[in-house]
Formats: sequence, C-alpha cells, structure tokens
Amino acid sequence: MIFRYSLVVKYLLSRPKHFATIRLWNYREGEIVKLKLILNHRVVAEGRAKILRVHDYSLDILQKYLQYSGFEKVEEWINAARELKVSSNRSKVIFGELLELHDKLGSLPR
Repeated sequence: MIFRYSLVVKYLLSRPKHFATIRLWNYREGEIVKLKLILNHRVVAEGRAKILRVHDYSLDILQKYLQYSGFEKVEEWINAARELKVSSNRSKVIFGELLELHDKLGSLPR
C-alpha cells in the first residue's frame, strides 16, 4: 500500500495506532500489507499494517473514520481522493492498524 499524498504521509509518520484510506484495490479484513510512504519522489518510510475493516465508500463512513485519515474535513479527504483518482463508486474505505514503520532517511519524527 503506497502513500504519496504529503498530508497523509506526514500523518502516518507520526505513527498513529490506526489509519483510514480510500482505495480502489480490494483489501481483505485481517490481511497484512506492506506500506511505502513517499515524499518528493523518495521513499521516506516502509512498514506493515493490518487491515481491520473494509467499507463501501460513503459519506457516513468517511465521517466515521475522518480522525484516522490525516484530514480535518471530509471535503478535503474527498478532494484529495479525486486528485489521486481513487474517488468513485467502486472505491473502498480501508481502516487499518499500523504494526511497524521504519524511516528510510534516518531523521524522521518518531
């Protein structure tokens, strides 16, 4: 699972216990995924996460998981998803648990 949107990458670099993201790829609950965080075309961190929940895309679900997204408003999250071309009726809202994250530059916040 690759993250490139700077606001979300910075949120994940703060090492939250949980995160939420909008994806077109169909993840399975319980699945362990590899994470790659990219800023300015550079991999800044890698790690692993466990997929806890997979929901169909809806405004109610986005509102429920907003606090785990890195965004302050649902509208910002939707706009970012549109910019990244993952906002559609086929999209899923993924809720996951960050298991580990290792910085690749040696100077990222812990």
